[in-house]
Amino acid sequence: MRDKILYILLFVLVILGLGLIIFIKTDCNCDCKCDESNMTDTEILEESYMKLSTKLIEYLEDIYNNPQYMNGGLEPNTYIVTLGELKDKGYDVSMFVNPNTNKAC
Repeated sequence: MRDKILYILLFVLVILGLGLIIFIKTDCNCDCKCDESNMTDTEILEESYMKLSTKLIEYLEDIYNNPQYMNGGLEPNTYIVTLGELKDKGYDVSMFVNPNTNKAC
């Protein structure tokens, strides 16, 4: 009788131990898609500049493909635009900030 109780107790402890291990392994609620802590300052700056460059090219392609904007440059087929003018035309310029100082460019 004593052996049966000991075996049942060991079986329960093994099941509890396995359950605890499984719970610990599956409980991580980490959404670690991109861990910026592993990136150096230079890599963060390069990524930020790449995003800004991509957005600026997108805006400039939109301007280039719109004939009304092509009539106002200093030289023929030349157009100069500032961030203020982009904002006035309805473009979002909030992301154009210096990554070091967080001030508008």
